[in-house]
Amino acid sequence: SLPLDEPTFVVIRHSHSPQTYLLLLAPNDEAQLTLHPISYEVTGSQESLRVRRVYKILRQFNDSIARLNQRLGWMNAPLEGETQRDTIDFEPRYEALLLQTREALKRFVIDVPYSKANLVALSARFDGTKRFFDTPELRPLARNILQDLAAYYHDRDFAQQLLIEYTEAIHGEH
Repeated sequence: SLPLDEPTFVVIRHSHSPQTYLLLLAPNDEAQLTLHPISYEVTGSQESLRVRRVYKILRQFNDSIARLNQRLGWMNAPLEGETQRDTIDFEPRYEALLLQTREALKRFVIDVPYSKANLVALSARFDGTKRFFDTPELRPLARNILQDLAAYYHDRDFAQQLLIEYTEAIHGEH
C-alpha cells in the first residue's frame, strides 16, 4: 500500500522483462496488475485504466501506420504489381489516420479534464518529435487542460513543463 495524497504515476518493471508498465494510482485504489506475454490488465484503478486507454489509441495509430507502410511500400521500392499511384495514396491516408487519432485523444481529455492521465495524451508524440496536440486548433485546449491540472494538483512539474512548451508553440505562431 502506497500512502498517496493525489493520483501518482508509478512505473512497474518485472525483474524478468525489459517491459515497463505505467500506472496512475489514486488514493484508496486497490490496483491489481496482471501481466500476460504481450499485454497486461489493470483492475481497481480507474486512472490506470485511462492511461491504458491512451496507450491503446496510440498503439492503434502506430499499427495502422505500419500496415499502411507495408501495404503501400512507402519505405521500400514498389512491390511487383504496385503502381506509383499506390505510393502516392499514402499521404491522404496518413493524414486521415492522424486526424482520427487526434480526435480520439481530444475526446479522451475532454471526457475527464482533471485526470492526470491526460498528461500521457498531451505529451504523446508521432513521427518521433511532433505532439498530437501541437496544432493551432488543439493547442488552446491542451493549454487549458494543463493550466487546470497545474492549478489542481500539488505534483505539477510535468504539467507545468508541457504548459511552457504549448505556450511557446502558441506564441511562435504569431
